[in-house]
Amino acid sequence: LALVYGITDSSPYVVVFLQALIGTITVYLTFLLGRTLKFSMYASVVAAMVVALDPVTILHTNLLLTETLFTAVIIGGVICLYFYLQVERPRWLFLSAILFAIGALTRPISQYLPVVLAPLFLMINKSSSKWIRISRAAIFVIFSCGLMFIWVYRNYQVLGIWSLSDTGTYNLAYQSA
Repeated sequence: LALVYGITDSSPYVVVFLQALIGTITVYLTFLLGRTLKFSMYASVVAAMVVALDPVTILHTNLLLTETLFTAVIIGGVICLYFYLQVERPRWLFLSAILFAIGALTRPISQYLPVVLAPLFLMINKSSSKWIRISRAAIFVIFSCGLMFIWVYRNYQVLGIWSLSDTGTYNLAYQSA
C-alpha cells in the first residue's frame, strides 16, 4: 500500500483498482483450489461464482481494507501447501510458508495458522517416514514463523513492542487490523 501511494501520489483509486484485480485473481484461485482438491468442474465454477458474486466480497474490494489481499494470499497458500503434500517438492513448501506469513502480516488473526496446519504433514502422505514428515512440518512452521518474526523484530525496533501488530492484546478475533 505504501509503495502504491508513493508511486501514485496517494491515490486511493489506484489502490481500489489493484484490489479489484486481486479480487479477480481470488475468483480464479477459488476455481483452481476446487480443481486442485479434485472437485468437479461444475463445483469449482460454482465456488468461483459464489466468490465473484458475494456482496460482502464486492464491498470489501471497493474499500481500503485488508480482506481482499488476505483472502487471495491464504487461498494461494492453501493451494501451494496441497501441491507440496502431493508432490513433496520443497519450492511448494517454502512458497506456502511465505504466503501464510504474508497472510499473518496482512491480518494477524492468521499468525497461528502454520502451527494449526502442521498436523497435515503427519496425516497425509504416509509413504514417508514419520520423522521425515515431522521434520517437514517443523521446517514449514519455523520458516513461516521466522518470516513473521522479522516483522515482530521490526516492531520492537520501531515501536518498542514484541508483537506482530500494535492493535492491542484483547483478543485476536477482536482486532481491527
